[in-house]
Amino acid sequence: MTLLIGLPLLLAVSGAPPSAPDRRTLGVWTEETAAKIESAFWMPERRLYADYVHADGKPGDDPCFMWGMGVLLSAYAAAIPANPGRFRPLFEQAFRAIEPYWSEARGIGGYAVWPRQDDPDRYHDDNAWVALALTEAYEATRLPAYLKRAVETHRFVMSGEDDRLGGGLYWHERNRKSKNACSCGPAIVTALRLHLLTQDRAYLDQALRLREWTRRNLQDPEDGLYWDNIGLDGKVEKTKWTYNTALMIRAECLLFDATGKEEHRAEALRVAEAAWKRWFDPQLVTLKDEAQFAHHLFEAFLEVARVSKDPSWASRALPVLRFVHERTRDARGLYGHRWDRAPETDRKRFQLLHQASALRAYAYALVHSGTLR
Repeated sequence: MTLLIGLPLLLAVSGAPPSAPDRRTLGVWTEETAAKIESAFWMPERRLYADYVHADGKPGDDPCFMWGMGVLLSAYAAAIPANPGRFRPLFEQAFRAIEPYWSEARGIGGYAVWPRQDDPDRYHDDNAWVALALTEAYEATRLPAYLKRAVETHRFVMSGEDDRLGGGLYWHERNRKSKNACSCGPAIVTALRLHLLTQDRAYLDQALRLREWTRRNLQDPEDGLYWDNIGLDGKVEKTKWTYNTALMIRAECLLFDATGKEEHRAEALRVAEAAWKRWFDPQLVTLKDEAQFAHHLFEAFLEVARVSKDPSWASRALPVLRFVHERTRDARGLYGHRWDRAPETDRKRFQLLHQASALRAYAYALVHSGTLR
């Protein structure tokens, strides 16, 4: 750990910024993070993943929340193109592990927070992350079961839309008190991916409708970043999280892919610049947010590099992963909850959600960054 603790001092003395990891390094980080997840969090006797491990490395008794499983699915889906023989079986294992979370209730199927709930507790944003991961898995494998379940899950997500406040998606299926950016953003991206995969115009229409509502109700007109939610009383919760803005950047990139309209690429670049200014820490060379949020923004920057054909976005963003790998893990290689500091020495639990967030970033960069630099 001496090397890790001394890194900021070494950088300050040398003046040299951390370098971007090359593809070989990203491959090593992807593999080691996946191996750590499987050894520490997989519960073979239950065929489920644990939500956390204790500080002593022993897994907790609770199965992972659906949010964490959605990120894990997305991480393995991103890694399949890099090494199908290794990561396709892991995706298939994770996909089977979420089957007990699926529930038919209140006239529609969807994923619950916990497995095997008699009265399922279901969130539209949880399901949006899973639907998005499944579209990526289908694109990588062309296995029809993944597309079928992506469509079914997206249908549940869109069941959260009604006319109150003029549209938008609720956060929770039954506790309908707010409409949230974290539901709308991934739903827009999923709809666009489904449109590009199927050429069904209905998905594009969904995406355009939700984009217009989200921009009208939750985008800060001053900097273009996105607020968290709007209550049914019309009051806006103006906290800004990286992932809310990140998914809207990705939406603009995919809208450019789908329509070819320059306005979408220009908006992606405008918002990405504002996001970089707000959340990038030039001293630490990292993103200032929690892991489960920050990894989405990292990915959005690589998407901007792709659609803008400007490799400087990739060369800016990739060094962030070096900080994440070298500074945000404990001595056993488990990641803490933030991307801008080491885990607390008295930390009691390490969540799968945070391990999967790092894995998603490494895998996505491994597959995509080679074409961006």
